[in-house]
Amino acid sequence: MLKTPVLIEVSKANSTSHKVEQTVHHVDKERKKELLINLLNKNSWKQVLVFTRTKHGANKLSEALIKDKITSAAIHGNKSQGARTKALDDFKAGTVRVLVATDIAARGIDIDQLPHVINFELPNVPEDYVHRIGRTGRAGNSGDAISLVCIDEHDYLLAIEKLIKQKINKIAIEGFKVNQNLFQMVEIEQKVVQIEQHKVELLKQKIKLLVQKELLVKRKMKKNHIRVKNQEEMAIDLAQKEVKLHLIAQEVEE
Repeated sequence: MLKTPVLIEVSKANSTSHKVEQTVHHVDKERKKELLINLLNKNSWKQVLVFTRTKHGANKLSEALIKDKITSAAIHGNKSQGARTKALDDFKAGTVRVLVATDIAARGIDIDQLPHVINFELPNVPEDYVHRIGRTGRAGNSGDAISLVCIDEHDYLLAIEKLIKQKINKIAIEGFKVNQNLFQMVEIEQKVVQIEQHKVELLKQKIKLLVQKELLVKRKMKKNHIRVKNQEEMAIDLAQKEVKLHLIAQEVEE
């Protein structure tokens, strides 16, 4: 019998927790900051981890939030270890409301009850999305993962949905609605590209089979040519031997 057994569960690679509610808000690129501030103030969120793709973007967004009287700090690779530690401690203590981070800097963030993660910019690597939203919904707690997606990032969104094998819920925010036809056109264009790529792959396979078939035919013809050539040489050799025997026979008679 085991004493004090412990159950350890490991989630599948690239899977997301069912405790995390994922949402996408389509928005014009120029209005992302405005929408983020709207969400923070409207919902009175107190502890929010926001992701950007670049260090410069993290600094710029954090400064913009501070100007709008929202306490914020940025952490990324260019920050000193002391600055990163202080920003994280202030965030955990609640003195900093929003922590803006890049993917690499956020790897050291471990907060069991982090309620909200916002993708201010989607990552161009789908696996990074899974790592990002994995910062919330820990230790049995629920969490929100919100992505602000502009038309330029729609391909990233499709790649993420393909990776996690699910469609993320899209919710339009009043006052920030965008033309959904644009996003649908992007999806159609991508499907057309995929179909064309599939056609190209099929054509490559067909050409490969034709080349292989041609090589087999050439090998067979070569073997037949060698066989015919050998038969011709044998016939000539036999004729030459017959001539020699005939000459010998004539010499014997004489």
